[in-house]
Amino acid sequence: MIIEPRIPSVPRYLKLLRGKNTLLRDLQYEAIDGRILCGRILDIGGGQMFDYYRLLRINGTLKSINAGPETQPTYIGDLNGALPLADAIYDAVISLNTFEHLRRDGFTLREMFRVLKPGGQFLIIVPFLHGVHGRYGDFHRHTAHWWDDFFLRHGATPGSLKVEPLVWDKWSTAGSLVHGLRTRLSKTIVLLLGLWWARHRRQDYLKKTSNYALSYLIEGSKSQADFQHLLSNRS
Repeated sequence: MIIEPRIPSVPRYLKLLRGKNTLLRDLQYEAIDGRILCGRILDIGGGQMFDYYRLLRINGTLKSINAGPETQPTYIGDLNGALPLADAIYDAVISLNTFEHLRRDGFTLREMFRVLKPGGQFLIIVPFLHGVHGRYGDFHRHTAHWWDDFFLRHGATPGSLKVEPLVWDKWSTAGSLVHGLRTRLSKTIVLLLGLWWARHRRQDYLKKTSNYALSYLIEGSKSQADFQHLLSNRS
């Protein structure tokens, strides 16, 4: 299910002004701040060098897998191939800004479902309106409809699935694409325009803003149904 974006507010505005990253990253970090993850957790594309771990509340053990040692992952492996992990062993899987770098992202998403326990949670963030980047290549920018359709067809529990556009407004998206909106001055000016638009033209804001998402947050749970039918899709 594709849900509406979060409405701009004064508290959110003030919090984003304090952010020291690009607007894209600040919105992503806002979306995961305080998230609780329990049990055995796998981060696909992660590692100890990433600073977003400080935002998560981990009640369990966190492992990570990545292509190279520089991010200090638990496991090193080619994310375009089969993950060197057993079936249905993780209670939760997370991934931030990784699947756009994978040539066979659909394959790896199915691998994600394979290693996730039935009923297990997933939390994924991917960019949408964001410039080409990354040392490992940059291959995909899927729409919210693609993500919703793919997850429903490949093992997500329908009632649990949410695809959330991470966006402030159309002007800040344009500014972020060109300049990143990293400085406090640029954010002050551009984000104020979106705050005014959302407060005075709410319906117009809700109708149009999803089309300008900087990225998407996709979350839900794996179906409780037997996972063996997913294994046939690994090729």
